Amino acid sequence: MLPLIALIGIARCASASFCPSNEDLVSAIKARDNAVVFSISAQLQADDAGSIHLVHSERVLRVSEVLCGDRLDEDTAAITCKFTVRYPSRIVYMIARLVPQSDEWVINDAMAVDRHRK
Repeated sequence: MLPLIALIGIARCASASFCPSNEDLVSAIKARDNAVVFSISAQLQADDAGSIHLVHSERVLRVSEVLCGDRLDEDTAAITCKFTVRYPSRIVYMIARLVPQSDEWVINDAMAVDRHRK
């Protein structure tokens, strides 16, 4: 029984052959954060074209507590993962649907809860 519990603690994905690494997750998170920054910048520019607004994304310190399920569907290559993202000023608990696209993982849909660090 104890070896089974140890294996559950080690395994991060239901399928080892279809599993994003921490580097893949950080890359996908940065791409998502940059898309949000671009969207906010465009909205601020549209609302107040005469002003200059500086918007930037935070640096990702690390990704931890990664747990991914099995492929969602045989036809679509997608996987749902739960993980924690640590930024300098906050911690984000996220559940995301990840899709591999041209040798990288992309966050297709996500739910997140932010907690400011003290």
